Amino acid sequence: MAELLIVVAIIAVLVAVSIPIFTHRLEKARRTVCLNERNTMRRAAAMATLTDDIDWTKYSDSAEVIAKLKDMGLIEEFECQSGGTIYAEENSIKAGNVSFRCTYHDDGKKPGDEEENLTGTGSALKNLQDALKDAWESYIKDKNNSKNNTAFLQNFFKNNNSEDYLKKEKVSDVLTEDQIEKLAKSMNEKQSDYTETQIKSVLQKYANSELTVAPYVLRDGTIVYYYTEDASRFGKNDSTNHSTTSMMYYNGTWYMAPMASADKLKNGFYPANFNSESPSEFFGKEGWIAVN
Repeated sequence: MAELLIVVAIIAVLVAVSIPIFTHRLEKARRTVCLNERNTMRRAAAMATLTDDIDWTKYSDSAEVIAKLKDMGLIEEFECQSGGTIYAEENSIKAGNVSFRCTYHDDGKKPGDEEENLTGTGSALKNLQDALKDAWESYIKDKNNSKNNTAFLQNFFKNNNSEDYLKKEKVSDVLTEDQIEKLAKSMNEKQSDYTETQIKSVLQKYANSELTVAPYVLRDGTIVYYYTEDASRFGKNDSTNHSTTSMMYYNGTWYMAPMASADKLKNGFYPANFNSESPSEFFGKEGWIAVN
């Protein structure tokens, strides 16, 4: 009887350990299938532009774009197995270069969520975070890798379609009017050479700009994210094009650079500089302010 109880206990432990592993792998497979389908839809939209001279900028929303592609026989009905909804991204429709997102895998929304705003820098950041987390864990487990963090990002963007992870979006998706008010006041207290009105004007201009959230991996494996004007070279050559930035995401918080003049923010910091000093030391020394 005792032996039977031991066997049952061992089986119970094995089941408890294997279920999370199986669930994780199943969801990873679903994510891959969903991503492949969105890539197929993106290529179909591009084909429609090339072969049928379709001007997507004339289409008002995602529903019209998807309906048109179905009518043309370029795509079939597809449902994300994780319960997400695939949609054509609004900014890509306006640009005439349609790309597609999933409310679950890209935006982090659970099935049934009914928020209207499906795009935004918050979702772009989460999309990058999820993808890089899985990729980084696989990378460091491979003993053949040099643990070169720059090489990791180069390989990631060469092996994945960078357009799925690096998208231009308005900074206002993360920098709200309330946050601008608070930042202007805090920055005015630290930089009295500029009035709150001047600072607010600069921040509003920055918030209305369209930038890309890009990643950088520090030597200790921490991944920081920052806004860049041009991420087009990621994965296309030996450089990951770590350009300067005025706004950076670290340890769950966005940080804003101080004023450089009465009409612009400082924009001379490279994320790679964090390899010589910690982010917290840098933010304190250079006067960067947390966006709360």
